[in-house]
Amino acid sequence: MNTIFHPSSRKNPLFIMSPLTKGYVAMSVVLLIWSGFALTVRAVGASSLSIADVMLIRFSVPLVLLTPWALSSWHEIKNIRLPDILFILFGGVPFLLLAAFGASTVPAAYMGTILTGTPVFFAALLSLIFYRQRISLRKNLPR
Repeated sequence: MNTIFHPSSRKNPLFIMSPLTKGYVAMSVVLLIWSGFALTVRAVGASSLSIADVMLIRFSVPLVLLTPWALSSWHEIKNIRLPDILFILFGGVPFLLLAAFGASTVPAAYMGTILTGTPVFFAALLSLIFYRQRISLRKNLPR
């Protein structure tokens, strides 16, 4: 039953992707994004750009690309609580700064560890700051 493509003869003569294929496509896109981010952060040290330039590029490009969607969904966006918005906005900047610092001080092989470990750290830290949630090791340990 796990076929890669299944035809939809009624609506579209083209093949529609199965859930398995959609999963592989999503996994490939995420892999490309994360590896591209690691390579970009690593390349900052060898370029004439400062980390501020990279941050401007990194955050302004999605802003420009997502503005039409944000404007069409404004009635839903304005219902989001301020701590949630701040949580999202403040999550990216410290992560990028730490990743850039890590990329300039450690070998390239360690970048994968830095990039996968720090979002969890920042999410816990920002949850403590914005939502007053305690950071506990016991919460996630098996009993």
